Amino acid sequence: MAVEHETGPLRGREAEAAELAGWISRSRDGRGGVLLVEGHPGAGKSRLAEEARTFAEHLAIRVLRGTGERERQSVPFSALLGTLASGGPPLPGAADLRTLSESPEHRFWLVRTVQDRLRQAALDGPLLVVIDDLQWCDAGTLLALRILPARLRSLPIRWLLAVRTGSPGADVRATLARLADAGARTMRLDRLPEDAVAEIARDLLCAEPGRDVLDLLRQAEGLPELVTGTVRGLLREGAVTRTGAVAHLTGRRSPVPSYGSAERLLGHLSPPAQDVIRLASSLGRDLEARRLADLAGRTLAEVVAALQEAVDAGLVRPTDPLTFRHDLLLGALGGTAPKTVPAAASERAVEAGRVQGWDALTPAERRVAALVATGATNRQAAERLFLSPATVGTHVMHTFRKLGVNSRVELARAYLERDAG
Repeated sequence: MAVEHETGPLRGREAEAAELAGWISRSRDGRGGVLLVEGHPGAGKSRLAEEARTFAEHLAIRVLRGTGERERQSVPFSALLGTLASGGPPLPGAADLRTLSESPEHRFWLVRTVQDRLRQAALDGPLLVVIDDLQWCDAGTLLALRILPARLRSLPIRWLLAVRTGSPGADVRATLARLADAGARTMRLDRLPEDAVAEIARDLLCAEPGRDVLDLLRQAEGLPELVTGTVRGLLREGAVTRTGAVAHLTGRRSPVPSYGSAERLLGHLSPPAQDVIRLASSLGRDLEARRLADLAGRTLAEVVAALQEAVDAGLVRPTDPLTFRHDLLLGALGGTAPKTVPAAASERAVEAGRVQGWDALTPAERRVAALVATGATNRQAAERLFLSPATVGTHVMHTFRKLGVNSRVELARAYLERDAG
């Protein structure tokens, strides 16, 4: 079976799309405004922003579109200048803005110049300014967003800002609060209902999804990106077959067809948080901070901060103990834990009770255990052995399990007792 639609119709967001269309249309009456679109990673904020762009262009409304980028947060006004450079011919005098952005003392003049350029552009017709991933915008862009919409409210300029729910940055929170105080509206994207999930599957499969397909997709808990990623993964694997007008699973699928989508969701976290969550996925559903700290070779405070970041991103439930929110996410990440073939064989032997203690360790695990037991951090061990910290963390986890220890201190004691023996 083949994918008929690359994107497909917008499903489960018809009410939001209608509200968005009405809000954009009112810009032709000469009125400005701000709309904040909030949702967890993968909830469809970017897709809705694309829908807004298409609708605005249909009305001959000029669209300026940009996005915040984690890697460019330290570049002053990078998101704002990227937005102003989009949407056809650059705004009048746009080249001067780059020069102003390079000097901190020119920050006030840059904002004032952008204000003048937008005002001038709005005299030719309504504008829609779309900025995605507000949580990754640089401080200069956030400053401008706290100022410009209020100053330009009498002009037909609409600001559509998409932001991740629970964004922790102080500058982001201040910007959202300032915009809300100034009258910004907020549209929150909830998880899709089951009938919308079925419609997405129907669009991609070009067939009615069977009960087994829908049962699998239920694990995505209504998150559009996981739903589409899972269906596309099944199609790529040839794991779906059609019986009449109904599509069923063939049984040939891997347990983690949504891996690509899971990695994209994980990309919303900082690198340290990604390392912690990848390691946690190998331990099962529950996430215990102290055990993760020991396995990852990080402080408890670092692990708690990483888990809080995952909670804010909607990937982990704030329960006691913390748990992964999506079974598909857990399966996809846990299925990618690095493990060599000999290690896998050793794991099976340990589970069967045939090999125990130090004899159960693979050569790689013994090398890691020796370094960790003598005080090396995971990162130091990784550098010595030319491995990634995540791989070292996995070896430490396997070592703990095979030796029956629960901390690095216990590992060090076991290592000394082995040498003494």
